[in-house]
Amino acid sequence: TMAGAAKIACFVGGSALGTGPGALSNSRVCVRTKRAPRISAVSGTNQDGNRDVVAEDTCDTAQCASRRALIRGGIAAAALAVSSAVSVENAGAAVFHFAGKRPTALLGTKGGDRYLELCPDKLNCISTSSNAYSKQFVPPWTYNPEGSPKTKSMKDAIEELTKAIESYPGATILTSRATRSTLGDGWYIASEFESPFFGFVDDVEFLFSPDGATVDYRSASRIGEDDLKANRTRIKNLRVELQKSGWKSVGY
Repeated sequence: TMAGAAKIACFVGGSALGTGPGALSNSRVCVRTKRAPRISAVSGTNQDGNRDVVAEDTCDTAQCASRRALIRGGIAAAALAVSSAVSVENAGAAVFHFAGKRPTALLGTKGGDRYLELCPDKLNCISTSSNAYSKQFVPPWTYNPEGSPKTKSMKDAIEELTKAIESYPGATILTSRATRSTLGDGWYIASEFESPFFGFVDDVEFLFSPDGATVDYRSASRIGEDDLKANRTRIKNLRVELQKSGWKSVGY
């Protein structure tokens, strides 16, 4: 019989889900109708020879909401599985690309190739040019520390740093050129580092001093106010790699 004005109805049994081989039985399904059917209990035999029972039932809001949540959960799980598969297939590759705009005015050598730019008052930047008492200050590197058994040439040091950058995940060298200043000849390297998954881009620069020993650097994120120490961690990782070739932080 057909009666009632309910918008949602649920059915239990094989007949509600189809007949024939592979038909599901003893399962509950909610459907939306303009007028929900109210079906009296009936019995019959499906193509498999099994008796089907359609029982009158109406699902309440909580039950149907639970089903919708289950479907959403299944979709989310599938998306996560695909994402995990992509991560395994191409580990370290960015899925998104929040690169931001390259801050050209802040990048490059300053003062006639003598130094790099200071950091703005943000926690997403570090620089050897910043005030020594500021949160953005970091000490320069030296590839010829005091007490080292031999003197390394700037050319060899440039090659070592270039190799360390190129082997770092997400790194791209944009510029590598000689510098000329009143202090003498040096070398400048500009690079970009892209983070995995979200694709945030940080600008990282290095300036070899004419003194034949010191390297200044600046590392800054393009987006946000706080990098959660991402720039410091990257610089430390590079220094640890270069430490194998005798590099150190000045004063340490």
